[in-house]
Amino acid sequence: MPDKSRTPVTALSTVESAQGFLNALDSLREAGSRLDKPTSDGHSHAHVMQQQLNAPTDAAIAHNLIDIKGGTFRKDISIPPDLLNDWCVAFVYAKGDPVRLLKQLLATRQMALRQLLHVIVDCIDEGNFFVALICCRNIIEIVAHFNQALLEINSYPTPTNFEESVKVEEQLTDQLAKRVFATMVDWQALAENPKELIRKNDIKYRPEANRLDRDASKMRIMTPIDKLDKKVPGARGAYEVLSEFAHPNVGIVFAFTTEATHRTDANGVKWIHKKMAMESPIGLFRDLGAVFSELLLVVADCVTYFEQLCDKELNEQLAKVQRMCQILIRHHVRTIKVAKNGRDKRLLQTLDGYSECPCVSGAKLKFCCGAGTSDAV
Repeated sequence: MPDKSRTPVTALSTVESAQGFLNALDSLREAGSRLDKPTSDGHSHAHVMQQQLNAPTDAAIAHNLIDIKGGTFRKDISIPPDLLNDWCVAFVYAKGDPVRLLKQLLATRQMALRQLLHVIVDCIDEGNFFVALICCRNIIEIVAHFNQALLEINSYPTPTNFEESVKVEEQLTDQLAKRVFATMVDWQALAENPKELIRKNDIKYRPEANRLDRDASKMRIMTPIDKLDKKVPGARGAYEVLSEFAHPNVGIVFAFTTEATHRTDANGVKWIHKKMAMESPIGLFRDLGAVFSELLLVVADCVTYFEQLCDKELNEQLAKVQRMCQILIRHHVRTIKVAKNGRDKRLLQTLDGYSECPCVSGAKLKFCCGAGTSDAV
């Protein structure tokens, strides 16, 4: 980050009412530094392609191998060779997707917050107040959505057996997938013909069933922000004020007012003279410095709350989700039978015991969901 002693932000240091703002800026600077470490190595993510599962799953249902109501394999079934044993393996590995999705949700939000924090500090250091405040608003939205996602996971009961895990897994996977990949746009159609679709305002939209916002309560950003406000007092108020800068409202005028003076002319008419320029809005801070100090402090509190969620709440929910995945995977690898060399074998007997365990624990299958038996080879 730039040295603030050598940048336009030093102009604000001469304004007494801007001191609180500069102190709050230091808090954001520190928060950005704290997020440097968890995001420095990036994040690798993979999930089982749904297309690989769709057609074989339909065939398995037709063969009465899958309990439609329960959403899983019937007990002690044998998979016919024509349904492809590879599909069974993909099916089991897909049971670890809730863990993968939750980890991706965390990683992308961490990276987004880190980038926004650095942009805020750099912009203010350079006198770019307008962009900085828009980024502050985005931070509140991201933290609010992340908090909402964890609240939704927490609303599911902690599964203790296979039957309970089956009930939770499908709904939770769907919810997490929409949290990570939710979109209104059909990106495949857009990628095939971007110029025509964009310029003719003919954007294709995904079916409502594939969108997170099919629930009207989730369409309103204020719902998760109101929930965040219960944990971070002022989050709702700060978001409302910062929206004045994100929208073409009076915030745009404020952001570029470097000087504002009052005078009365010879005819007794009172005037406000404003100097608008691409530099630190000193004039604005003389009148509203305390307001913007409070805004930055609330944003810093939101980032701190996000870190607290990652330290405790996220780990608790991740452990719950992983436990559910392990229950499902351990059941399936022992009960699914596949044809191999003319004989039926349990799926576990056909898997490489030294491959990554489907539950995303980071351990090898033989020492995780395949432990306690000699069947993992």
